[in-house]
Amino acid sequence: MMRILKKKKIMIVEIEEGDGKLVVEKKINKLCQEKNNLIISLSNNNKELNKSFFEIFLKKQTANNKSFVLVSKEHKIDYEINVVPTLTEAIDFIEIEEVERQINEI
Repeated sequence: MMRILKKKKIMIVEIEEGDGKLVVEKKINKLCQEKNNLIISLSNNNKELNKSFFEIFLKKQTANNKSFVLVSKEHKIDYEINVVPTLTEAIDFIEIEEVERQINEI
């Protein structure tokens, strides 16, 4: 079952194998509207969600000037989408991007 966690300005969505694509899409769309950084953590067995599915959310997050990171050890996804193997690395990645955005505002 999908879980949604909040850590600072980061929303973490943990997607499991049985989570339906339409339900996942609806929840992630709502989170994108809230303009938080977004981490999607995929279970090793969730093959239903493909690159084009995530590219939609990447575009929304980019338009909102927010980060989008996938956590997956097995999924090989196009380099345009940030993919890291652990949740800790995803959080670090977003924190670095936040600092970069702050520096660019100066």
